[in-house]
Amino acid sequence: MPSKKQETSRSMKVLVALFSFLFTLLAVWLLGFIMSDIGTLPGPAFSLVESKYLDPALVAKKRGLQKDLAEVIQLQKNEHEKQSLLRDSTSGSKETMDQLLDMQKLGLEKGVKPTAEEQRALADSEQLFLGNQEQYQQCNEKLTALTGRQQAIEQQIKGLDESIETQSGQAQKEHAQLMKLHNVKLAALKLIVLIPLLVLSVIAFLRWRHSLYAPFVYTSGAAVLFEVVMVMHQHFPTKYFKYLLLLAALAIVVRLLIYILKMAAAPKNDDWHLRACREAYKNFVCPSCAFPVKPGALRVLLHGPASGSGEDRPYTCPACGVRVYERCGACGELRHSMLPFCEKCGAASAKRAATEEG
Repeated sequence: MPSKKQETSRSMKVLVALFSFLFTLLAVWLLGFIMSDIGTLPGPAFSLVESKYLDPALVAKKRGLQKDLAEVIQLQKNEHEKQSLLRDSTSGSKETMDQLLDMQKLGLEKGVKPTAEEQRALADSEQLFLGNQEQYQQCNEKLTALTGRQQAIEQQIKGLDESIETQSGQAQKEHAQLMKLHNVKLAALKLIVLIPLLVLSVIAFLRWRHSLYAPFVYTSGAAVLFEVVMVMHQHFPTKYFKYLLLLAALAIVVRLLIYILKMAAAPKNDDWHLRACREAYKNFVCPSCAFPVKPGALRVLLHGPASGSGEDRPYTCPACGVRVYERCGACGELRHSMLPFCEKCGAASAKRAATEEG
């Protein structure tokens, strides 16, 4: 059953991992916001570049033709609406004429002559019908003329578009080059912010990767490296970026392979636990919990015990209960409990001697 101290240590490791993840996330967000703000810097406006190449006379002529074309289309719409009204009126006149003719036919069959009013109504309907037919035909003639005018204007606009498109193509090429330069400037500004941070992260990694603040070093370095990769992916051409990414991955794999080979060649001297213990003793903290070592134990270790002080005794960490210094079984002097050899006589620790005998 795990002890209370082990449970506390496990809980602390979980908290360290959790807050390290939160720190990485917040750092990525912060750097991402900074990169986004830099990315909002305005680039070259296409309208300004285009104005250098486009002929103002061609542009003005095209605008005039577009205005004329809009008027022609509106006139066509009006004529179509007028035809629709005439079509309804003609249909009504025809129905009225048919009804009057049917009434006269029935009256004649019965020997009743149509009245003057009925004859006048029939004549008016016939006149309205013929008038509507004539106006409808006039609308068709106007629509035919408007369609011809529309086609002529569209043909002129098409010719102007070809000339303008040639000039605009030159403007697009120059604008594309300016955008490339702007993209390089944005990348440079972003890297000016990120490269110093990356250098600081590398320095911190080399100096404090085994210290108490190692999680902070790893998480901050990971956040900066992530943003550097994102900037390279965004601003560098894909064909170059993939090579850079593969070279970086190869370098990391080779470095890890060399480290693993060294670990396999000398696992007893270069294992992680031993390196952590060496670093802790170097910084005068407990290798188990990083609690500072009692000043008296440091004096004994560095200068030897004072006469009658009683300080040359084994030392146990008051924070976690781990034996930090003990007496060497060979020479009787105070030695590091968690290192494999005594610095006074060179004798191996009991644990190491048992391992070598086994």
